[in-house]
Amino acid sequence: MEELRHAYEIRSMLHRFVMIGGTLLLITGLVMGVIRPYLFSQGWYVLSLVLFIVGLAFGSLVLSPRSKPIKALLDTYVGVAIPPVYLELSRKLFFFERIENIFFY
Repeated sequence: MEELRHAYEIRSMLHRFVMIGGTLLLITGLVMGVIRPYLFSQGWYVLSLVLFIVGLAFGSLVLSPRSKPIKALLDTYVGVAIPPVYLELSRKLFFFERIENIFFY
């Protein structure tokens, strides 16, 4: 269980870097559109912005509620073995993470 807690801490730290990078990517993409306004008439540009925004919203609306019970479990569980409820919660979370990854391919 200690290894799982440690892995979750590393994952949370990496998530912060991803959120900062994603925000900077969105801002620079929008600045690029402001510099070259014709990009807003290009299908690939608009589609990439829409998919990126959907991916960001998906993270906060779908992934966050599914990761909170895991965080609570890791904070409160006393024991060495990984509880079976963690496996079920993580399976659901990872399923939706894979769906979100499709937005960013």
